[in-house]
Formats: sequence, C-alpha cells, structure tokens
Amino acid sequence: MPEWDSTGKPKRQVLAVDGGPIDISADQMEPGSVSTSQLAAKAVTLAKALVFVSAEQTGTGSAQNVAHGLAVVPAAVLVVPTDLTPSTVGQYSVVEGTHTNTNVVLTVTTGKKFKVLAWG
Repeated sequence: MPEWDSTGKPKRQVLAVDGGPIDISADQMEPGSVSTSQLAAKAVTLAKALVFVSAEQTGTGSAQNVAHGLAVVPAAVLVVPTDLTPSTVGQYSVVEGTHTNTNVVLTVTTGKKFKVLAWG
C-alpha cells in the first residue's frame, strides 16, 4: 500500500547509498525540486563503490600481499584463475589469509596466474 503525505499526495521512497530510505513526496518529484548537491550526496558512484580489480598475479606457494587501495578491510574477495590451459585447469589451490585495510592476503599454487577482485 502506498503511503500518503500531509497534502494527500503519494509518497515515494528512494534508497540511498547508505541503505537508508529517503522519503520523497510527489511534489518533490517536480523538475528542479531536488538539488544537484542532494543528488550528488546520495548518488552511487564508482568512487563510493569501493571495488578493486588487480593486475594479473602469479602464485608463489607462500602467503602473498596484494595491495587493494580500498582503505577498509574488504567485505568480500574473489580470486579468479586466468591460466585456463587444459593441462592446468583444476590444479589451482587458493587459501585466503587475514585481509587488512591495505592488502588482500592469500596463498596460491606456485606459478598459477590469477586476478583478485575485492570490494568493501
């Protein structure tokens, strides 16, 4: 069921980047009623998304640090094998360490190529 504002117009809700709702009444949907600064403050941008994709890395068989530049401990990390030659498919081993606000820490099979995707 829609919600109504004090003038009897339907309210709209928009989710902000921080996940909180912003109540917008129908009259606020008129052209020019939302300022550029309000839009910019709540807009989803690549800079706010906190996503990192590494260059291709080579496993050493020991713990490796891959600097991510997110300035926060990643909420999730995905290691993607990039060496897909038939003789090596299925021969990867990846063990994640304790990631930090500067590095993704992992151990990958010696000589295996991979990329790291991390997001905050």
